[in-house]
Amino acid sequence: MKDTKKSTKKIDTVRVNLKSESNFKFEDILSSSDVDGREYAIKGKDVTLNILENTKAYIIGLVETSRRFNVPPKKNRTKKKIESIGLLVDEGLAYANIFVYDKSKRILMYEVNKNGCYIDHFIEFVYKCCSLKSSEFKEIDIEVEAVLSVDGFNKILNMSVKKSIEFKIARPSEIVSLYNDKHGAVAENVRIAVATHSDRVSAKFEVMMTGQAKHEGKNLAIKPVGVILSQLTQLMVGEHRANLEKLEVVGYEEDSEDNKLSAIDLVSDRYKKYIKLDEPRDNSDLLEGQRKKEIKELYQKCKTDFNAMFKD
Repeated sequence: MKDTKKSTKKIDTVRVNLKSESNFKFEDILSSSDVDGREYAIKGKDVTLNILENTKAYIIGLVETSRRFNVPPKKNRTKKKIESIGLLVDEGLAYANIFVYDKSKRILMYEVNKNGCYIDHFIEFVYKCCSLKSSEFKEIDIEVEAVLSVDGFNKILNMSVKKSIEFKIARPSEIVSLYNDKHGAVAENVRIAVATHSDRVSAKFEVMMTGQAKHEGKNLAIKPVGVILSQLTQLMVGEHRANLEKLEVVGYEEDSEDNKLSAIDLVSDRYKKYIKLDEPRDNSDLLEGQRKKEIKELYQKCKTDFNAMFKD
């Protein structure tokens, strides 16, 4: 019997917003021959999607990532010798990300694996698949937004007046390329931070309020705040997630009787879930069966939360 260890895998939960001139749905794209079974190079790795189960309510898929370059060496602990693993030209180290996509709620629960494919890279893979001349999914725009905890979701949903929004980003030079073609407060602050050789950038946008301001409805402008939230929640689910240290919204909740401010940190108040895998010391496959079982069971447990938060 092989040695195994119990491994905990974090699951990111996001909501997929798809815009297309032909009103395609995200599940249409995932299950199409343009995407399912295709392989493309993304960020120096070969990425493939395989649909494992497709029902009326959900899709379960496995994202396979193969690393063929800059492969680390192996080390013999007894001989204290480091040497090449000895991969052939067509071979690579394989990693997996399991996911489940709820069709009616547009919710994607996606395994985090730093050696595999992050959500932002997965979306890039989908775009690349849809760029084929034969694809019918050319005119599409895909955005993902992080799902909050149930309490956090209810707070921000009931926050009729947003008094301030504040964000803090570490090591802006690592992410500046993500904002090359973007405008708005986040992109501008990141570019200024890099130009001034700053190691950290923070910004806070706030409206001043009198005692009656809550009832007068003084509020931050919705559209610019929406751009800030959109750009930073994209960062939250990608390779550079650790660079976003803070994203806090402060305001008044509609039903609050004490007129006190409420604060939500969208970084720490995420919808956090995990799955567990029995991983052998020397893997011969990607544990597809275990991964599928675990993500399916987790999804079934979370459906009550999703139904409570998202009515459409």
